[in-house]
Amino acid sequence: MALFGLLLIFNRAGAQVRSLQQVLEEADSNFPALKAYKADLEAAAYSVRSAKTAWLPSVSAQHQYTFSTGNNVDGSFFPNYGTAFAPSGGTGPVNIYQGVFGSFTSVTADWQFFNFGKVKAAVKAAESVSGEREAAYANALFQHQVRVADAYLALLVGQKITEVRSHIVDRTLTLKRVVDAAVRSGIKAPVDTALVNATVAGAGISLVDARRSVRFYQMRLAELTGTPYDSLRADSLRLFNLLPSTPERSRTAETHPLLLLSEAERNRLALQAASTQKSWLPSISLVGYGFARGSGNSNQDGTRYTDFAHGARYQVYNYLFGLSTRWNVTDIVRLRYNYKADLYQVEKAGYLLENMRLKLATEAKDADTQLDLSLQQARLTPVQLEAARRAYRQTRARYESGLTDLTTLTQSITLLNQAEIDHYVSTGNAWRSLLMKAAASGDLSLFLDQVQ
Repeated sequence: MALFGLLLIFNRAGAQVRSLQQVLEEADSNFPALKAYKADLEAAAYSVRSAKTAWLPSVSAQHQYTFSTGNNVDGSFFPNYGTAFAPSGGTGPVNIYQGVFGSFTSVTADWQFFNFGKVKAAVKAAESVSGEREAAYANALFQHQVRVADAYLALLVGQKITEVRSHIVDRTLTLKRVVDAAVRSGIKAPVDTALVNATVAGAGISLVDARRSVRFYQMRLAELTGTPYDSLRADSLRLFNLLPSTPERSRTAETHPLLLLSEAERNRLALQAASTQKSWLPSISLVGYGFARGSGNSNQDGTRYTDFAHGARYQVYNYLFGLSTRWNVTDIVRLRYNYKADLYQVEKAGYLLENMRLKLATEAKDADTQLDLSLQQARLTPVQLEAARRAYRQTRARYESGLTDLTTLTQSITLLNQAEIDHYVSTGNAWRSLLMKAAASGDLSLFLDQVQ
């Protein structure tokens, strides 16, 4: 049975001790899901920059060399979504199928200098998306920190229970030596040997179970922090030497990360609806256009040159400046329906926000109740532990004096073992209840200020 103690010492030596603050910082830096939120936040920031570039004029340039005929007739036709090309040339009595080279260079500029607030609304909508992503990251970080702190406390309690189980093994081994000596001397019946052996084996099994739980929480904490430290050891932080105090201060519910995320979502939907409402308005643009053309057909005497040099050389130059407006009037009907749909989405987000307020208010009340009950329980366990220790000492003395049997002694040992476990579990539960109160309040400092 001494092997259990040796294995426990070996595990402690190989474990890496991490404070709660270190674990929280590692989780923020390494956990992949939080990195994904950060990347999403950066993407939203660049989307805002992209939306702001809509103020800039659109300038495009093109250049081409062609080889074509120039037959033409009077009349017009539709471009048919860009699939029909307009021939360039004068009308003639006969078709000439011999092609010539040509060149065409153009620059087009279009600046929507007045758009009735469409671009501004689009920028605000993009900024609202960025704000929602920021709130989503803040909420994800907060929720993850709560999970990390809870796993850390669970590991801490597991470590303490493992230590207690190790002491229990030592206690039962000491009892075994006393019983074996008494049986060999004929003072006690041989049946006591079998009973004490069962007690020692049970203590060893409980120690293995405790170590299994510690291993589980170590791996859980390593997963939550995104680190390879699957054998880390939690710093005791002296938490088992004192109980948490009920926080005197509490942040308002409106600052809870979940509520801020819901408000950011509603704000995004409202600004997107405003952008949809303005998108049907026209735009007024300053436009400019300039081009140069070359052709194998001379514009002076009509001579046709089939070589590339004549076709590539520019013959004419033109420019065009003006003020234009574009307004797709029929979009009003479609966008009106889209705007109505957006308004209902805003209404939906408002209802979900109210539902979240109710949920968090209930959780806050429940957290207060659980903290009060946990503190009451934790204050009673020292009384239970002291009584169990006194009963164990008295029962052992009576057993060694021959005034009671081993069954009564093992019952007192079981009571003492459970009292020791209850003491540390109840203390750990009190700290976890404080953590849950901090989680319900949306303020993790209510917990961190007391444990550090």
